[in-house]
Amino acid sequence: MWVTHLVGLIRTHTAKSSDPKTIVAGVNRDIARFAGIEPLSSLFVARLDSDTERLDYSSAGHPPALLLRKNGQLELLSDGGPVLGAVPEASFDCGTVHLRRGDLLLACSDGILESFNEAEQEFGNMRLQTELRRAQGGSAEAVLFSVLGAVQDFAAPRPLTDDMTLMVVRNNS
Repeated sequence: MWVTHLVGLIRTHTAKSSDPKTIVAGVNRDIARFAGIEPLSSLFVARLDSDTERLDYSSAGHPPALLLRKNGQLELLSDGGPVLGAVPEASFDCGTVHLRRGDLLLACSDGILESFNEAEQEFGNMRLQTELRRAQGGSAEAVLFSVLGAVQDFAAPRPLTDDMTLMVVRNNS
């Protein structure tokens, strides 16, 4: 039920504005009204202008998104602010990058990063970056399934207990 409510808040705010930091700040204010009721939630909102290749984004306590450039350079997209609802009147920054031809954007939930193996090791950001680089030449769908498979293989035979949200965008224009 919480996710459905959160999605509804996001839809409400995206109907009013397409500015990522405005959307995140509005959702944050609404969630703060339910102080103590809602689970901790993070959010990554991005707007891509396909004509200019400009990607504006804002993060509310979300793990940094990864932007892997065609040339292999990796950028962490972390501009934003605190986790949703933690600070009712928090201000959020908006980052801007250009998603150029051949670039790959990956955003994931902490459930990807915090998957543990039998030795109690976390999958973590370094393994995620390694897998992203390994799968870089594939389609967005292939990269997505490659990363999910790597997390599952790493954690096996332990069950995955947290959410496994993953988004991959490749600029093929």
